[in-house]
Amino acid sequence: MKKSLLVWLIIIAMMLNSVFVAADECTEFNLGDGFPCIDDDNECTDDVCQSGVCTHPAKAYLTPCFDDSNVCTRDICIAGVCNHIDPTGENDGVACLDDDNECTRDVCESAVCTHPAKPYGSQCTPDEDICTEDACIAGICKHADPTGINDGISCPDDGNECTDDVCDFGSCSHPGKSYLTPCTQDTDVCTRDICIASECKHIDPTGENDGKPCPGDNNDCTDDVCEAAACTHPAKSYLTPCFDDSNVCTRDICIAGLCNHIDPTGENDGVACPDDGNECTRDVCESAACTHPARPSGTTCGAKFKTCSDGSIVSCTRTCASPVCGDCTLPDCDVPEFNTPTIILTLFLCVAVVYLVTRTKKK
Repeated sequence: MKKSLLVWLIIIAMMLNSVFVAADECTEFNLGDGFPCIDDDNECTDDVCQSGVCTHPAKAYLTPCFDDSNVCTRDICIAGVCNHIDPTGENDGVACLDDDNECTRDVCESAVCTHPAKPYGSQCTPDEDICTEDACIAGICKHADPTGINDGISCPDDGNECTDDVCDFGSCSHPGKSYLTPCTQDTDVCTRDICIASECKHIDPTGENDGKPCPGDNNDCTDDVCEAAACTHPAKSYLTPCFDDSNVCTRDICIAGLCNHIDPTGENDGVACPDDGNECTRDVCESAACTHPARPSGTTCGAKFKTCSDGSIVSCTRTCASPVCGDCTLPDCDVPEFNTPTIILTLFLCVAVVYLVTRTKKK
C-alpha cells in the first residue's frame, strides 16, 4: 500500500514539473507572445507563448494535416482537430479506387468513393458475338442489340444452303431463303434443285422440265423424256421405224413400245428376196417371209450345148416342170442341117473367093 502511494506521488510530481518547465520556459527567458514553446503533438494547434504561458491555440480553418490516403477527402484542421472530409466538394469527380466494373465510373462524391453507372450505351468488353452490341445498361455490361443496329449483318453459317445467316435483334438467326432459290444439284435432269421451306428439294412443282430428254432405256421404241420430275419412257407412235433386222420382207416398226419385225399391212409383199438357187421358182416376199413359189410349167430354165466333130455346136432348151428344171434332148451331129441362111452364107463365101482370085490374076 505504501509502495503504490509512492508511485502515484512520483507521477504527479513529474506532471507538475512539466507544467512548471513550460511556464518557466516562457517566463525564464522572458519570451514574448507568439514565441514557440513545447509541442503538444497536435498538428492542428500552434505551440506559442502567450502572456508568459505556453499555449496551444487551434490553427487556421482548413489548414492541411496528415494524409489518410483517401483521395476523396481533404485532410484539414477544423477547431484544432485533423478532419478527413471535403466540406467544399473540392475532390468531387476525382478518380478513386476501381470497383472492377467497366460499366461504372469510379469518382469521389462528397468525400466518398462512389461508383455511378456509366451513360446508357457506353462500350464494354466484347463477347465476340457479331450480332450484339456490347454496351453498358444500368451499370451492367449487356450483350444485346435493343435498337436492331446489327440486323441483317452476316453471322455464322448453320450449314444449310437454304437459309440466310443474319443477325436479328442480337441473335444469329437462320430464316429460310426465298421460295425456289436454287440449291445443290442432284444431277437429275428431270428435277429442279430448289429451296422450299428451308430445305433443298429435288422436284419440279411447276413442270418446267417436262419434255426434256433424260437418260435412255436403250429401247428405240420409247421416248426418254422428263415428266413430273421423273425420267419416263412412253411408247413411240405406232409404226415408228426401229432398228433394221436386215430382212427385206419385214418392216422394222414400233408397236406398243417394242420393235417388231413384221409386215402387218403387206407393204413388202412381192419384193424380191434372197435367191434359193432354183431357176424354176420365184424369190419374193409374202406375209413378211421370203417365199419361193414355182414358176409356170414350160418356163425356160436353161439350155444344153454340145460341140460336134466339125466344130459346130448343137443345143436344146430346158423348161420348168413344176419347181424343177426339166431335161432336153440334143440334136444328132452326124446329120447336116441345111437351111436357107446356111446356103446363102455358103454361096456368098464362094463368090467372094472367086472375086479375089480374079483380081489377083489381072494385076
